[in-house]
Amino acid sequence: MKKVDRIIAQKTTNLEWLAEGWRRHIHSLLNAEEADEVAVHFESEGAAASSNRVVF
Repeated sequence: MKKVDRIIAQKTTNLEWLAEGWRRHIHSLLNAEEADEVAVHFESEGAAASSNRVVF
């Protein structure tokens, strides 16, 4: 059980694995134009005001 706890601690401390998983998943769902729309949204003033942003 300690090994499992150690793995969970590592995965929740370094969220790069989550970002990579999302990149792969989103890549399979969006075309270039749709991905650009999402990127523009997150660079907008309204999105920038959000304090719950996740940066990949």
